[in-house]
Amino acid sequence: MKSPRPNVPGRPGRPASGGSDASPGVSARIDELVADVLRRREAGQQLPIQEILDQNSELRPELDERLRLLEGIASARRRAEKDQPRLLDRCEAQALERRYLDDALPGYRLINLISRGGQGVVYRAVQRSTNRMVALKILPGGPLASKARHDRFAREVELLSRLEHPNIVRLYECGIALHQPYFAMELIEGHPIDRHADARRLDVDNRIRLMLIVCDAVTAAHQRGILHRDIKPANILVDEEGQPRLLDFGLGKFFQGGGDAEVLTLSVAGHIAGTLPYLSPEQIAGPSDQLDTRTDVYSLGVLLFRLLTGRYPYDVTSGAEQARLNILQQEPIPLRRGLAEAEHNSTTRTGHIGKDLEAIAGKALEKERERRYQSVADFAGDLRRYLAGDAVTAQPNTGIYALGKSLRRHRWSVLIAALFLLTVGTLGSGWVRSITRQQATSGSLLNEITTESCSKNSTRLASKATGWTRFAIYSQSMQPSTWRATSNRPS
Repeated sequence: MKSPRPNVPGRPGRPASGGSDASPGVSARIDELVADVLRRREAGQQLPIQEILDQNSELRPELDERLRLLEGIASARRRAEKDQPRLLDRCEAQALERRYLDDALPGYRLINLISRGGQGVVYRAVQRSTNRMVALKILPGGPLASKARHDRFAREVELLSRLEHPNIVRLYECGIALHQPYFAMELIEGHPIDRHADARRLDVDNRIRLMLIVCDAVTAAHQRGILHRDIKPANILVDEEGQPRLLDFGLGKFFQGGGDAEVLTLSVAGHIAGTLPYLSPEQIAGPSDQLDTRTDVYSLGVLLFRLLTGRYPYDVTSGAEQARLNILQQEPIPLRRGLAEAEHNSTTRTGHIGKDLEAIAGKALEKERERRYQSVADFAGDLRRYLAGDAVTAQPNTGIYALGKSLRRHRWSVLIAALFLLTVGTLGSGWVRSITRQQATSGSLLNEITTESCSKNSTRLASKATGWTRFAIYSQSMQPSTWRATSNRPS
């Protein structure tokens, strides 16, 4: 069952009520005066607080407390934003903001600070109405923040309200209380994806499986017409069940008519918004209305590289300007070389990185968007093919490559067939040799028999010939002439 659509700041709807004990009429009048002060302050006008209080003495002490608290916050923030602010100044500004939040958000009990960044401050808090633990995000400076910051904060709420995916953080509630925008979201108790993988000593394949879950979440956002634009380990927490959860859409934007047409590549101060090592070349190049899903593909490529090697594909340690030039101009380090250099670190990556995985990372990190994967789904598809041992689209589709992948994919079948053929060949060869030996033995025996037979026949013939010879001699001796000759011989 879907949860009701939250009330989004900037939309029509009654804002959340504040923590004042004054009557509704008095509270509404105080809100109007404070809003007027904030608008005039943003326009550069300064109004003496005492003068405002004198003109509205019937609204004291609530108005006095609200205005002096806002003035204290503004003063503390100015000191904290100096070039070299004192720790005391920062602590004072945060303490005053915390006090203001306690008054503005009586429905929440703030426990501790989780993170503080340019796009928001996140507290661990308890929602009193449900008694559940939540992550409460508020706009830094709240009532004193510029309209542009208010708009960006409202846009993040709008983005989250459109997303429903098990691996994307869920939005619970949002509103504006005492001119302080806020929203409550699911609290993820976990660690950034790279720290989780290192702590569990995951091998290459299991790190890729984590990446695939992240890719599916980003794809779901893209299908809703939303770009994240700030994909990095800190924005992907792995929960207690081992599921990565995508969060922080503070720099997200709509595309393809999904919402506002604002292009937010540069921050208000003129600096690049986002985390520099994970930004795509087109983000670094400056404002562009051509950012699309391939921008997130690039950031996912950097994340994959970081997850497998523990380092970035470029040198980003030599200052921001040099890092920008490296990302814009240098070719990324080959994945296997990055792994070899990272093996000297204390967190050793286990597993083999082949040419296919290196080609996948290289294609995701192409500087020209046309040469990258054209969608996160395409990128994830190649990672799945890699795990399955299939041919990947990042490699040239040659016959030898396809044959090699086919043989490797069916290596057990090929091995069994080869062993079968080898066995059959061996048996067949032995059978042929046996037949040959038998034939040779039979031939030899036949020769011997033939020779012996011939020898015996010759002997019999010779014996017969000798007998006939003797008979002939004897017969001749018995002739009469012989007898006469014998009888006439002298005695």
